[in-house]
This record gives sequence, structure tokens and C-alpha cells, in this order.
Amino acid sequence: MIEMCSSYESWLESLNLQFFLFLGELWVHLAIFETTLRNFLNVSLASIYESPEWWSVTNILRNHEQRLVKTRRTSSPNTSPIDQLSIGFWVTLLSKKYHERIWRPITTLYPHLEVFGRRKFQRYLMVIQEFRNKLAHHNLTLTRNIARDIFYMEQITSLIAPTLTSESNQRAEKIRERIIAIDLGSGGGI
Repeated sequence: MIEMCSSYESWLESLNLQFFLFLGELWVHLAIFETTLRNFLNVSLASIYESPEWWSVTNILRNHEQRLVKTRRTSSPNTSPIDQLSIGFWVTLLSKKYHERIWRPITTLYPHLEVFGRRKFQRYLMVIQEFRNKLAHHNLTLTRNIARDIFYMEQITSLIAPTLTSESNQRAEKIRERIIAIDLGSGGGI
């Protein structure tokens, strides 16, 4: 009985270690994705509004988002406020309330985004944001459809940074292999 218990505990420790290593791989993938999204939107908006501080151009941001940028600027004066903004900020900029001020001008630079659609783009980002937050707070459950989350990141990356698509797909494939190796399943049938 003691031997069985000991081997079970060893197996459990091994599974936990594999799972935490897997979470680390996911975090790297998410960090690269989030940075790519932030840089894409920042560079696009700076180009559209012809200012590296596009957020200060009159009537682009609503009061709440304007305050977020100002707060980040004053709390870390030696870094760009852009680097301090959460993924939630960027997802908000792609909501319906910013359709005319943000989405439409971006689609003039990148017409393929109009074909994909703002709603779908934002919906994918909202799923990725939820995934990111659950991972960051160690609240990722085994029932989460990680395969879908990875697919959404691949789709968005292919739209906003086509040169990174191959690298992103390779990382995603390794993550899918780990899902199978750890026997996490897809959590929802992909």
C-alpha cells in the first residue's frame, strides 16, 4: 500500500511539473502575442494620426481610456505609457464605440481587416484576454479549450503580423503537442 501511494504521489508530482512547464510555454506565447498586438495598434494609430502620441490627439479616446493613458504616463515617467497599458485597453479600442475613430482608419491601412470584421476580431481578442487573465492568476482549468485559444491567437497574428505567422504557428504546434502529451484534451471538442 505504501509503495502504491508513493508511486501515485510521484506520478502526481510529475504531472504537476509538466502542467506548470506547459503553463510557462503558454505564457511565453501569450506575451509575444500581446506585445505584437500592442505594437501593431500603436504603430498603426501613430501613422493614422501622424503623431507618436496619437492618444493625445483631440477626440480619439473617450474620457476613461484617456485617463488610463495619463495615469500610466505619470506613474512611470521614464517608460512609454503604451508599454504600461493592459490588453483590456487594446480590446476596448476595438469595441463598437471606437469603430469610427479606431477601426475604420486602421482598415484603410489594412483592408484585409475589414473582410475579417471588427466584431469577430474583438470577439477573438476577448477570448484571448480571458485566457490570458486566467493564466496570469493561475486559474486555468482543465476544461478550458486551449486549442481554440491558440487558434484565435494564430488567426489574429496572421492578420496583424504576417511575417510572424510562421514562427507563431510553430510555437502553437508545440503547444498542441504538449496538450496531447499531458493529456489535457481540448476542453471543448476541437
